[in-house]
Amino acid sequence: MHSVSEHEDPDPYFEPVITLPPLTVCSSEENEECLFKQRAQLFRFDTIEDPPEWKERGVGVLKILRNRTSGCYRLLMRRDRTYKVCANHYLLKNMYLRPNCSSSRAFVWSTTADFADEVVKPELLGVRYANSTYI
Repeated sequence: MHSVSEHEDPDPYFEPVITLPPLTVCSSEENEECLFKQRAQLFRFDTIEDPPEWKERGVGVLKILRNRTSGCYRLLMRRDRTYKVCANHYLLKNMYLRPNCSSSRAFVWSTTADFADEVVKPELLGVRYANSTYI
């Protein structure tokens, strides 16, 4: 058994070889105004399955943002803890948010181009809030 002598330092701290400047993380939201922000659960309608079914895409904070320069609106949602984007698309005039028939705290809409995955594709999305007081 090895014991710590008077000359050994048990502190595991080592001086860094080089020092790096602090890294500023860009979230791409710096030029946008947040109009709506609420914790929610996001689903996507998977038509590949037989029968088609709703699949959870993530739980996190759903935001509606307005670009200060262009005036365009977009919906952005990141997963809790990992901050991975699970919804990212523009809000257009031809998009309609419809209440889900099974719940007063759930809504569905479709988008022609969601940028959350590696491939941009149209999606039928659904969102559910903890209770209906947020709406």
